[in-house]
Amino acid sequence: AVPFSAIMYYLREQREKRTEMAMLVLPKAPEEVAAEVLRVIRTAAVCFLLQDSQAATANALRVDPHPPEATAYVPPTGPLPIVPQMERNFLTDMLESPAVVGLGFVHFALSRQSQEAQAIMAGRRKAALLYMSHTRAAYCTITGQLSILPDPDCRRRYWKPSWSWCFSAPPPDPQEEPREPWQSEDFVLVRFAIDQASLQSV
Repeated sequence: AVPFSAIMYYLREQREKRTEMAMLVLPKAPEEVAAEVLRVIRTAAVCFLLQDSQAATANALRVDPHPPEATAYVPPTGPLPIVPQMERNFLTDMLESPAVVGLGFVHFALSRQSQEAQAIMAGRRKAALLYMSHTRAAYCTITGQLSILPDPDCRRRYWKPSWSWCFSAPPPDPQEEPREPWQSEDFVLVRFAIDQASLQSV
């Protein structure tokens, strides 16, 4: 059995750590706000997509985004520099074009059948992402424009294995090799181009 005093010490230590990590004062300088927004995003437990963010009846959809990147990923062309005979895959993507953290772009997945994906394809591109971090005792909202990335290299690069249960697997074709999960027709890769970011404490 664990002594009661040890349990109390552990709980007190955890509370002190949470206090140290929490944002106690809202930053004022733009670069400090940007840095704190990235901390909130990194420690956020949940993220919600708010489509038509300025509308009074905006709906919130929970999404599983990638960390924000400073620049837009452009798929490289031509063979790999060192091993030109190898096809590009997830590992070569990481080595060839490593992501740089910054408030530029966020990528996440939607189902093609969802109302949100249908709205993007219909031209409704204004949206916001809301991140909530209990660790930082704050939440942030980033607003921007949505677009769909149909490029196969982008779809492969940003595919998360945890998304597999959300999308139906591509139907097998006896005449072809097995298809990858990211080739599912239901999988829509969304790029969110950040325009503004705001920060609030809770």
